[in-house]
Amino acid sequence: MKLHQTARDRFTLSSGGPTSVSYALLTRPQEVTEYFTTLGHEVPEILRNSWVLWAELPEALFDHWMACGQEKPFTAVSYCRTSSGANYLVLTHHLASKQHRFLLPLWDEVVMAGVETMRSGCLKFLFQREDSRDAFVWDIGFDRNTLVPAFTKAPPTDPQVLSSFLGQMAGVIESTMQLDAVPGHIETDVVDEVAVSLLPPVDAVGRIFKGK
Repeated sequence: MKLHQTARDRFTLSSGGPTSVSYALLTRPQEVTEYFTTLGHEVPEILRNSWVLWAELPEALFDHWMACGQEKPFTAVSYCRTSSGANYLVLTHHLASKQHRFLLPLWDEVVMAGVETMRSGCLKFLFQREDSRDAFVWDIGFDRNTLVPAFTKAPPTDPQVLSSFLGQMAGVIESTMQLDAVPGHIETDVVDEVAVSLLPPVDAVGRIFKGK
């Protein structure tokens, strides 16, 4: 799939070596339609009526996965919790010794709306090559019941609580970047490169600033 270079913000939080970190982007069906309309294209069939979780991959990782052809990734769903009580969902795609991990803060209402859509099966994962129009799309390739634990607790609205969660987010990102943070499908699977995409808790940050 070819995508026009977008005007959406891309920020590299960390890059170099076997691990890179950048921001993910969550778009609703209407936003997906508006994006392609702006480019003068129809929405690709595979993306119609779907929410889309976007990630930008380093060139080498993207090319490595593209070379795998139709081989499907192993997808792992895991959770982590900070000492302040902030819960995160880590969604890992593993293919041919490379991993991409979506890091989703479950204490943000917009993020939770995306996870709810994922649980309903109406979300696609779109991976775009860094600084390129090349992209590919993967369906949800895991048991959606593994997302049930994400809904055991509603996101907080207290700005002070959210501020404490935000203060510990850097440590969570650092932990998620570690090569051995999420093992492969089997014990013999090697992980030699990881790309992490953080979905920013924009709604929570807005609540924090409104509370000041």
